[in-house]
Amino acid sequence: MEKINLKQIKSSLPETPGIMWSRHYRKASILVPLIKVKDEFHLLFEVRSKNIKQGTEVCFPGGRFDSEKDADFQDTAVRETIEELGIDEDKIEILGQFNTLVHHMGMLIYTFIGILHIDSTSKLSLDEKEVSSVFTLPIEHFRKNGPEEYTLRLEAKPEIIDNKGGKVTLLPVKKLGLPEKYTLPWGSNNHKVIVYKSTYPVIWGMTAKIVSEFIGSLS
Repeated sequence: MEKINLKQIKSSLPETPGIMWSRHYRKASILVPLIKVKDEFHLLFEVRSKNIKQGTEVCFPGGRFDSEKDADFQDTAVRETIEELGIDEDKIEILGQFNTLVHHMGMLIYTFIGILHIDSTSKLSLDEKEVSSVFTLPIEHFRKNGPEEYTLRLEAKPEIIDNKGGKVTLLPVKKLGLPEKYTLPWGSNNHKVIVYKSTYPVIWGMTAKIVSEFIGSLS
């Protein structure tokens, strides 16, 4: 095997740097839907059906990338919006791709901004298995009412206790010869949580972060 040379190293560098280790992340896409209400742009939100994961919480339309159905991440956002809101594809206008959210739970959220060309939300036919209701709020509401910030404490744990009370070793620290300090939880990093308490239902978490970033990008 020949030794690696400088030319090979240079040619291995990406034209556009990506997100390292992204192949190990779950991938999803969401659409931030805009709808015009009385000559003013609103954001449209979904309230999840109570019997699904994170039921009753506020979100944007979206879901997991499906390589069998989607050519790219924009396809995912459009497909999920059609399925969840019961809207025709020709009523969705994608304005462009926004920033990607690297979620602390190991997921990449590809975000797209688009306009729904409908007169009112009554034109939608919601998938009741996933969406219990929708509501809209003016962009100006979020420009005038910023979010509150809270923190969660995240720790790396080399061992956990399972549902039966047994100890499960995730990282065999001693066996690997790692420093003794890693036998105990470490990190203790604060994770910022964004909450819009000025709305009902409350908008928080990933959805609130996307709202905050989008509103902050507007001049």
